[in-house]
Amino acid sequence: MRRIIGIKEVCEVTGRSRSSVDRYLQTPTLQFPCPVRLGHRDRGWYEDEIKRWLDTRPRVDNCSHAGSIPPTT
Repeated sequence: MRRIIGIKEVCEVTGRSRSSVDRYLQTPTLQFPCPVRLGHRDRGWYEDEIKRWLDTRPRVDNCSHAGSIPPTT
């Protein structure tokens, strides 16, 4: 079963604010995952979709320690 996370956890995982997440949803080029309707005003996101979206974000090219930090799993 897929895990659904709320806006608070989406913000923690992505490091973005609630208003940033809302802006991402309004910007089709960012391809931010669509929320799942959980109730009249409540929404959630599939955790695996948020993590997959983060994995598609480009890395900073001029990072001074690029390559010295091993990836986490």
